[in-house]
Amino acid sequence: MSVLNELPTIAYLVSFISLGLISIVLSLLIIKTKTLVYNAFILAGIALSVSALIAMLGFQVIAAIQIIVYVGAAVLFFIISLSMIGESKAESVDPAIPAVIGIVSFVVFYLVIYTVSSSMPAQPSPTILNGSDLSSYLLNEFAFPLIIASCGIIIASAFSIYLSKSIKRGGRKQ
Repeated sequence: MSVLNELPTIAYLVSFISLGLISIVLSLLIIKTKTLVYNAFILAGIALSVSALIAMLGFQVIAAIQIIVYVGAAVLFFIISLSMIGESKAESVDPAIPAVIGIVSFVVFYLVIYTVSSSMPAQPSPTILNGSDLSSYLLNEFAFPLIIASCGIIIASAFSIYLSKSIKRGGRKQ
């Protein structure tokens, strides 16, 4: 069931704009912040706000998958990698550069969204699926790619752990 049908129009609009502004502010903050650990937590905040926007549009399953992947797995992998390798110091950057990049990115993003939305004849309606239908569809249609992706992630994780441990001991510097 879509959140759009449950909220009044003004409340929906205010919450949607608020979540969009939170996403933009966190995106600019991730450019400004120099510490990589803080960047990982800000990235989690961005993923949470974007997944809330997706859930408000009626795609709750996709929002849940985004939370699991981006907040759970990616940020956790980022923090574990940083703790094994050690944090490098960031170089100072002129503060005007991130502001210009943010403004240009916002304008380009707005133009893309405006162009795509104006060319669409009607708004697509979300399909409501329960978890068992979705999981059975994914396992029946995409079992082999799921196995390949899982093996690739395991191999990449093992190699990154090996590489970070060997660099800490003084070996394999390039």
